[in-house]
Amino acid sequence: MSGLVIERLLSDPGYWRKWGTVSDEDGRFLEMLIGMIGAKSVLEVGTGTGFAALYMGSGLLKTGGKLTTLEIDPERLRRARANLEEAGLGRTVDLLEKDAWEALPRLRGTFDMVFLDAVKIDAVHYLDMALPRVRRGGVILAHDVNWGYGNTENHKMRDYLDALKTHPCLETILLSDMSSKLQGISGAGMALSRKTCTHGECPARPGRLLTRTPAHLGSVSPDPVEHTVLEKYVDDYGNPGYCLLVGRSLTKPEVVGLCEHYLLHHEQNSTLLVHLYASLEAFNYRNDLSSPHERYFKHLIAQCYRHPRFAHDEIRYFPDAQVLLYGKAAA
Repeated sequence: MSGLVIERLLSDPGYWRKWGTVSDEDGRFLEMLIGMIGAKSVLEVGTGTGFAALYMGSGLLKTGGKLTTLEIDPERLRRARANLEEAGLGRTVDLLEKDAWEALPRLRGTFDMVFLDAVKIDAVHYLDMALPRVRRGGVILAHDVNWGYGNTENHKMRDYLDALKTHPCLETILLSDMSSKLQGISGAGMALSRKTCTHGECPARPGRLLTRTPAHLGSVSPDPVEHTVLEKYVDDYGNPGYCLLVGRSLTKPEVVGLCEHYLLHHEQNSTLLVHLYASLEAFNYRNDLSSPHERYFKHLIAQCYRHPRFAHDEIRYFPDAQVLLYGKAAA
């Protein structure tokens, strides 16, 4: 039954243009992976209209498992429910109209597999919240990682790929679906990570809470450090971001001052990303997980992150691997 629903959706160009989704190749991979690892419990963050859930639900019918999927948009959820009921997967897929930020910390039990395909700028935080619920040997997949040279979309998943690169409990490979180019999608791709926990207890993200500092927004000079804006963007969800070229090493106060300079120019309730680079090479080769750790982070100075759901703004300072958290209440 699910095959007929998938075929109907694949043949509707209006569906693809309006809703977007995984490709058929990616969907078949998800279904096959469930069978390969014998997954019984799968979590999806970002149901959309249920296209990926059709494939994963089909795989779980064979293993006797169940999919839990989270979606915050009522219209997408309505379409997903209709598609899954038509495919006979109503009992296999548990559709939850919930915000992942609220639902993920409250989840109980463990998952064999997690598929992340929601707001890209939030992917690294979905990883933080979902990873403790993944069993040892389980897998996490993230869609639309957008890696590759010359790909202007890869800023969306930069923080996520950085976390994969440094996490001691994850082994990661990148998967490319070339068929996506036929649909006009630029290098969607997936990151496949396996939870190894070879370092004992698996933390959400090592080093994340190293330093906590009161915010002092408004105390910085208008232009604390000379820099060039390499890229200014607004992603698919309306989130602004900047990639800055500084061209030299910075002290921690200078990093903080430059990040705060950009935070001051945006509303407190808006999400913002600022990436600081010391060389064009580091900017051009970002998201390259195949490179050695030393080269990957060479001259990547810092990243500044604001999210309205966070109690703190965050500056990840790479030279000494510190994360600075700024309390918004003190701003």
